[in-house]
Amino acid sequence: MIADFMTMQEYFGPNLKGKKLVYVGDAQGNVANSLMVTASKLGLNYVVLAPHSLSPNPSLVKKCQEFARQSGGSITLEVDWQRATKNADVIYTDVWVSMGEDN
Repeated sequence: MIADFMTMQEYFGPNLKGKKLVYVGDAQGNVANSLMVTASKLGLNYVVLAPHSLSPNPSLVKKCQEFARQSGGSITLEVDWQRATKNADVIYTDVWVSMGEDN
């Protein structure tokens, strides 16, 4: 995640607070979860765009929402791509089926 957020800083500058980062993909995996934790601590507005069946663990979402409140960011779960991506600063995608999973 450090490299991903450093890439964002190269484009936006050192302060990412308030930027909208939208993750599109299977939100139960390590990439989505690591982005959520990091974004919540850095004050970004992190949006997960995934069907309910691929949503992140509710306890992790709750914890990250607490981090986001402290840092000035937010965590949002969304299923509508138009609402999720509206005014997005960064859209981050990942696979829908992870290695070793059946389709």
